[in-house]
Amino acid sequence: ISQCLIRLHNENSLYRGAKNMALTLMTSNFIFFYALQVIQKSLTSLHNNHDSNPAHQRQRRHQMSKSLTSLLASTLAGVVNVLLTNPMWVASLRIMESKTMRKNCNVSKKKQRRQRSNHP
Repeated sequence: ISQCLIRLHNENSLYRGAKNMALTLMTSNFIFFYALQVIQKSLTSLHNNHDSNPAHQRQRRHQMSKSLTSLLASTLAGVVNVLLTNPMWVASLRIMESKTMRKNCNVSKKKQRRQRSNHP
């Protein structure tokens, strides 16, 4: 499969836009994990401030609330991540698409010129 792709496209086109994608992916991961840590800390401190139950009930609730807190925090961090990095993903994909379109347009123009020169 890889040899077929290399024959269809030159080797450079296989990695076109990889820098932009890597930068966008790193930024997206940073934002997600930073938001996750901030949200988990704030939810944990909010939960600890409102906990006034006896010790055994508190321990049981703590186990259940820890997983719910983690689920809620990761969901909110994902929402923050998507809202902040969506423009970067769109721009990155458009850059890749425009490079591909320019290359295809140049290739098709060259083919048209060859066809015109071959026909009398």
